[in-house]
Amino acid sequence: MARSSVPALLIACALVAMMGSFALSFVGTQGVSLRGTSVRTPEVAMQFFGGEPATTTPPPPPEATADGTFVIGLTAFFFVSVLANVNGFFNP
Repeated sequence: MARSSVPALLIACALVAMMGSFALSFVGTQGVSLRGTSVRTPEVAMQFFGGEPATTTPPPPPEATADGTFVIGLTAFFFVSVLANVNGFFNP
Protein backbone atom coordinates (compact mmCIF):
# COMPACT_ATOMS: atom_id res chain seq x y z
CA MET A 1 0.00 0.00 0.00
CA ALA A 2 2.86 2.39 0.77
CA ARG A 3 4.53 1.69 -2.57
CA SER A 4 1.48 2.67 -4.59
CA SER A 5 1.34 6.10 -2.94
CA VAL A 6 4.86 7.05 -4.12
CA PRO A 7 3.91 7.34 -7.83
CA ALA A 8 0.70 9.12 -6.90
CA LEU A 9 2.69 11.58 -4.79
CA LEU A 10 5.15 12.18 -7.65
CA ILE A 11 2.30 12.76 -10.11
CA ALA A 12 0.59 15.13 -7.67
CA CYS A 13 3.83 17.10 -7.20
CA ALA A 14 4.31 17.29 -10.97
CA LEU A 15 0.75 18.56 -11.44
CA VAL A 16 1.21 21.19 -8.74
CA ALA A 17 4.47 22.33 -10.35
CA MET A 18 2.81 22.45 -13.78
CA MET A 19 -0.13 24.50 -12.50
CA GLY A 20 2.26 26.85 -10.70
CA SER A 21 4.26 27.28 -13.88
CA PHE A 22 1.11 28.08 -15.84
CA ALA A 23 -0.01 30.58 -13.22
CA LEU A 24 3.36 32.35 -13.12
CA SER A 25 3.84 32.48 -16.89
CA PHE A 26 0.34 33.70 -17.74
CA VAL A 27 0.27 36.57 -20.19
CA GLY A 28 -3.01 38.30 -20.85
CA THR A 29 -4.29 39.17 -24.29
CA GLN A 30 -3.90 42.65 -25.68
CA GLY A 31 -6.77 44.93 -24.77
CA VAL A 32 -9.50 45.74 -27.26
CA SER A 33 -8.67 48.90 -29.17
CA LEU A 34 -11.37 51.09 -30.59
CA ARG A 35 -11.01 52.70 -33.99
CA GLY A 36 -11.69 56.23 -32.79
CA THR A 37 -9.18 56.22 -29.96
CA SER A 38 -5.50 56.80 -30.38
CA VAL A 39 -2.64 55.98 -28.10
CA ARG A 40 -1.79 59.01 -26.00
CA THR A 41 1.91 59.76 -25.83
CA PRO A 42 3.13 61.74 -22.84
CA GLU A 43 4.79 65.02 -23.60
CA VAL A 44 8.01 65.78 -21.82
CA ALA A 45 8.90 69.40 -21.20
CA MET A 46 12.29 70.04 -22.71
CA GLN A 47 14.63 72.42 -20.90
CA PHE A 48 12.52 72.53 -17.77
CA PHE A 49 14.51 75.34 -16.18
CA GLY A 50 14.75 77.33 -19.40
CA GLY A 51 17.82 78.79 -21.01
CA GLU A 52 20.43 77.00 -23.03
CA PRO A 53 20.91 73.28 -22.76
CA ALA A 54 23.59 72.20 -20.34
CA THR A 55 26.98 71.63 -21.89
CA THR A 56 29.14 68.92 -20.50
CA THR A 57 32.89 68.94 -20.59
CA PRO A 58 34.60 65.89 -22.02
CA PRO A 59 36.25 63.62 -19.48
CA PRO A 60 39.99 64.01 -19.06
CA PRO A 61 42.17 61.44 -20.79
CA PRO A 62 43.09 58.49 -18.58
CA GLU A 63 46.42 58.82 -16.85
CA ALA A 64 49.01 56.15 -17.47
CA THR A 65 49.36 54.13 -14.28
CA ALA A 66 52.76 52.71 -15.17
CA ASP A 67 54.94 53.64 -18.09
CA GLY A 68 57.18 51.19 -19.92
CA THR A 69 60.42 51.99 -18.08
CA PHE A 70 58.77 51.41 -14.70
CA VAL A 71 57.49 47.98 -15.72
CA ILE A 72 60.79 46.95 -17.30
CA GLY A 73 62.70 48.19 -14.22
CA LEU A 74 60.53 46.16 -11.84
CA THR A 75 60.88 43.09 -14.05
CA ALA A 76 64.66 43.44 -14.05
CA PHE A 77 64.64 43.92 -10.25
CA PHE A 78 62.57 40.74 -9.92
CA PHE A 79 65.00 38.65 -11.95
CA VAL A 80 68.01 40.11 -10.11
CA SER A 81 66.32 39.25 -6.79
CA VAL A 82 65.64 35.69 -7.97
CA LEU A 83 69.26 35.33 -9.09
CA ALA A 84 70.47 36.64 -5.71
CA ASN A 85 68.16 34.21 -3.90
CA VAL A 86 69.45 31.27 -5.94
CA ASN A 87 73.03 32.24 -5.06
CA GLY A 88 72.18 32.35 -1.34
CA PHE A 89 72.15 36.11 -0.75
CA PHE A 90 68.89 36.23 1.22
CA ASN A 91 69.23 32.99 3.18
CA PRO A 92 72.84 31.73 3.40
